[in-house]
Amino acid sequence: MEDYTRLQYKDDTWTGNLFYNRSNRKNKTITASTGKWNKEEYIIFDTIGLDLQKKIDSKFADFIIGTTISQESYKNDTPWSSGSLKNLHIDVNRKNYALFVKMTKNLGNDFIATIGAREQFVDANKTYDAFTPEFSLLKKLDENSSVYINAAKSFRMPTFMQLYGSGSPNYEANPLLKPEEGWTYEIGYKKASDSSMFKAALYYMDNDSISYESKIDPITGESINKIINAPFENLGFEINYDKKIGSRYSYALGANFCNPKAKDNSGNWNRKFARQQYTGSIKYNNEKVNAALTGSITAARAGDWPNMIPVNFYTSYKFDKNSKVQLDIENIFNRQDIIGNWTSSASTEYYSMPRNVKVTYIYTF
Repeated sequence: MEDYTRLQYKDDTWTGNLFYNRSNRKNKTITASTGKWNKEEYIIFDTIGLDLQKKIDSKFADFIIGTTISQESYKNDTPWSSGSLKNLHIDVNRKNYALFVKMTKNLGNDFIATIGAREQFVDANKTYDAFTPEFSLLKKLDENSSVYINAAKSFRMPTFMQLYGSGSPNYEANPLLKPEEGWTYEIGYKKASDSSMFKAALYYMDNDSISYESKIDPITGESINKIINAPFENLGFEINYDKKIGSRYSYALGANFCNPKAKDNSGNWNRKFARQQYTGSIKYNNEKVNAALTGSITAARAGDWPNMIPVNFYTSYKFDKNSKVQLDIENIFNRQDIIGNWTSSASTEYYSMPRNVKVTYIYTF
């Protein structure tokens, strides 16, 4: 069960979000070798936080400054780790504090520079201090086209389940996991007109990521996925094209070709995720109705998994300026696609959710 609460404020210069999330999960697993169900876990995730941003426009440059403060908590009565249930109760939390600033300046001669910086402090099993800068430079070639370069550092804490265990006897938690950190570099081209947008980019990722390494449990003989920090690289090329057809219809096409890989503890590079992805959508909108049919193909997947081909449909009807009803149908064809990271054991395969239909009424004031 998921509960979300948001309180948002927005004007010309300020944006504020006060949020609270709660997730109640019950996990029950079956042991493949015995066919017996294991004891059920009961897990509670809580997140409460505040996000504030202030926009400042000046003659020198345009700025966005802000802060994020949040606390996450995790409670688990019987966590799994290393292939067995642990007879202990986990009740932990961590606090996040972040300050950030972003500056965009016109340098003249059709050059626009953007510099950003984020300082984040995390109080968890130890205190982390992460500085993540970002820089981009855009050059306008004419009124419709431009080229750009971008470099950005990332930082992401491991999840509580990765640290303390949960969800399956086939995973081994690692309380000594370090955060994911690394750099992404990108060079791209954009061309826009009144009715179309074309984008192409070459990118490279170099991270110390969180990965999964398979090993065999000496007692059960089943595959266990140990969570480790591992070097990760990905070189790729992405292309997208959006086109309007008249005033109400549009379509979008995209493709991504890449070579994601991670290094294991033996120093060997192994394939990760998928090497190809193709996306497409058809959209319709008028004053009251919005609709979109979207689909994607994830191909050349690690582990020789078959292609993943989800197709979704979204539509909404606007009664007036304050209220609308929305219909979402995900996985229209009720496909059973394998999702998640590749492992060497079929027992760790997870499948996509079956067809899901959701009707939502939205009122804004």
